[in-house]
Amino acid sequence: MLPKVEALQTDDNHGFIYRKFQQKTFPFVWHIHRELELTWIATGKGNRYVGDHVEPFTENDLVLLGSNLPHTWHSLPMKKSVESVVIQFSPQFTGEAFESLPEMRRVTRLLKRCRSGLAFSGPTAIEAGKQMQAMEQMPPMQRLTTFLNLLDR
Repeated sequence: MLPKVEALQTDDNHGFIYRKFQQKTFPFVWHIHRELELTWIATGKGNRYVGDHVEPFTENDLVLLGSNLPHTWHSLPMKKSVESVVIQFSPQFTGEAFESLPEMRRVTRLLKRCRSGLAFSGPTAIEAGKQMQAMEQMPPMQRLTTFLNLLDR
């Protein structure tokens, strides 16, 4: 099955897309987009499909996906709703000048390594998820610096 192509765009006030989903289920929507994606599952369980890899997920699932990597999360029926926080950003998000800064070396390496997807677990995923949830209430500049700190961590 070919993935559905999603065309995502940031608005004039933000350098990345921040979205929080709370719904009855994560439906199977096999899709692809140019943007990289950081997804944290707050509640829910089911299967995560990334490229040619399928793996179960539960709450505190944290995944960083590379550009143009087909993916979806498909949840199992639950009594309560499922919830996720998704941050999507352009492959040029940091830009050449930013990437050349010594402070950005770890982030640059991470973004190169995530082409096929990277999964994180344990305390790293839990803390990242808390920070991602808190970003919803932050002003734009604080949201940006929090996001960069997340990538650095």
